[in-house]
Amino acid sequence: MTAVSSVSSCMHWIRGCIIILLLTILDQGSKSLVLAQLKDQPDISLIPGALQLRYLENRGMAFGLFEGKIPVFVILCLLFFGVFIYVYARIPGHTGQNSFAEGHLEGVFPAPIQVRLSVL
Repeated sequence: MTAVSSVSSCMHWIRGCIIILLLTILDQGSKSLVLAQLKDQPDISLIPGALQLRYLENRGMAFGLFEGKIPVFVILCLLFFGVFIYVYARIPGHTGQNSFAEGHLEGVFPAPIQVRLSVL
């Protein structure tokens, strides 16, 4: 590995970590905003009879899945996180021609509808 590719690889990881950090901050900020504005408050009607905001706590995963089963939830999260890191570590830096998606999707679709994707 050359010094240039090593720096490029390091920048790729740093960029990914910064994106994850920013998305986490955005997620937590929106949750604290909801807590401050909606908890212990009456429903907020945006479109009368059609759309209203209501505070509701979900103690499980999406739609209440795994409610009360924290160990299973933690194991699944760690497993998915491990798979994500494994795959992310093998995505080459964006070079335009040799991106992960292009290399793996080539030949999947007929030429007229060939998909071209690029990764960060």
